Amino acid sequence: MVLHTAFFLYNKSMCGRYELSPFLKDRITKQIFEKAKEEDLLDYATGEVFPGSKCLVLIPKGKGKIGLSVKSWGIPLKSLLINARIESLEEKPLYRSMKKNRCIVIANGFYEWKDKVKYHISKEDPHLYLAALYNDKDEFVILTGPAEDSMRDIHERTPVIFDRTGMLEYLYFQKDPAVNDRGLIINKVEN
Repeated sequence: MVLHTAFFLYNKSMCGRYELSPFLKDRITKQIFEKAKEEDLLDYATGEVFPGSKCLVLIPKGKGKIGLSVKSWGIPLKSLLINARIESLEEKPLYRSMKKNRCIVIANGFYEWKDKVKYHISKEDPHLYLAALYNDKDEFVILTGPAEDSMRDIHERTPVIFDRTGMLEYLYFQKDPAVNDRGLIINKVEN
């Protein structure tokens, strides 16, 4: 599938790109990329990640453990569906069929546009754990909700972001997806 960058540049979709850097020197980044290499998971995007890419995600492995998998970002319908609103997870048959398939997208930040200006959004912790659902074809969508805090200045929606503890609780159905966009760091990206 050929994806045209122009479609994703200024569309209304939330979280149309994210960043995953293999060059961070912290313990978690090293563990993730070493584990991916050990498991022969080598075909995934890093850097600025676009919809339609194969992506490294975290999945539950039983007994509170976390595994890695590679899944494609987006479900091809009339156009590529890349996000799912948490408010409609119970309403739409597509999402209901996926709700038992939780995964976490590992990111160091995500990108958003306002008035054709690109912004990079991150947190002080270099890792964002974005809630997602996947289907039986290993295609996933990132969950979004209404923006609550500083994101409102950029976009009306925000991805569902967890910390390390919340991520594990989400994967094992101990926590429902909910927006918490406090503490986001928003920087304008200079071309």
